Amino acid sequence: MKYMTFIKHLHDKGRKPDYIEKCKALLLQLQNSNGNVETVTKTFYGVTAMATGYRILNEYADFCGEDEIANAIRELTTRTFEEEARQAVEILCRAIIPIPEGTKIRPYLLGGLSNEEFTDAFRTLQETVSATYQEIHRAPLEWGWPDWGGLTVGGHHHNRVMRMLSTLVNCGELNGNNLILDKTAIKKSEMLKKHKGKLMLEGLLSMGFLLEEDNLTFPDTPDLIRVMYAYFKENGDSTVFSYRFTEDPAVQKYDALFLALTDKMPAHLREIHHYLYNETAKYGFSYNAHNTYDFIQNDHIWYEKGKKSKPHLLAKQHFLVYGTDKANVKMELSHGSMFKDVTLDDVKALFNMYKQENKLKQV
Repeated sequence: MKYMTFIKHLHDKGRKPDYIEKCKALLLQLQNSNGNVETVTKTFYGVTAMATGYRILNEYADFCGEDEIANAIRELTTRTFEEEARQAVEILCRAIIPIPEGTKIRPYLLGGLSNEEFTDAFRTLQETVSATYQEIHRAPLEWGWPDWGGLTVGGHHHNRVMRMLSTLVNCGELNGNNLILDKTAIKKSEMLKKHKGKLMLEGLLSMGFLLEEDNLTFPDTPDLIRVMYAYFKENGDSTVFSYRFTEDPAVQKYDALFLALTDKMPAHLREIHHYLYNETAKYGFSYNAHNTYDFIQNDHIWYEKGKKSKPHLLAKQHFLVYGTDKANVKMELSHGSMFKDVTLDDVKALFNMYKQENKLKQV
């Protein structure tokens, strides 16, 4: 095995000492496992370790050329990345709830379109994004998904499609149904510099977008560009893609993000979260609007009070209540396997028990 010559190669290339030490440790594991690459990758714990580990293995494979271990590394990396990407796009695709007929759009987003024209174009945007996810599922690596930075637990909070569309909007100016792009700004963007965005952009041009010089259009549904621009200018979160961020708040019983998080849930679980939203607010709780990754992967919504970061379990069964003290509590409910039979009455009983045990008072 070429461990020592590879380490010398890294020194010659001026790699940072910390990276070289990580390479030494990983290659020692590879040596001790008699070259069993899969055994080594099972020791990667955490997002950073996983991304760094695969990066090191593939750099070593490139150095080795076409020997047995190098080919094993390439095969395992390809399989891992493809599985990762497919799991991510399946979840993201299921999270898209088609915009209903008659949805009332925020008036200031219409930009000269009628309400019906806007909803029709937004529905086409949703269908285009869904179709793009399906194409990525077919051949993830052709789209550059995932890359090293996106090799995470599930990879779902690195939504390459939405981040690419958001980048185009934020690097462009709207002119009717045309998006005039600043190509210099796009090239400098994080998506292009760090996340193989060129492959993603090329893929989008096969999904109905047309780029001529600096001019981006969508010929089959010209209004789609105007609607896409309005959507991303209004909503900076590229993780959750929902029509709720275009809907008029005057007709929404809850805020847009909460509705976006609960729309895809089963009806009984949605009812439970509506109860929790209203009931916990009486005691000073709010749902966590920032941890959207948990929603995408597991349908989790946190209700919390206080800001301490190391919760412990206070109650079990279907409804989980976490906290570090009486001033800081977190509650989480999901429809994963252990929660599939939970009922609203169960949640009410558990919350009442929790209120009594912790002597919560309404604010």
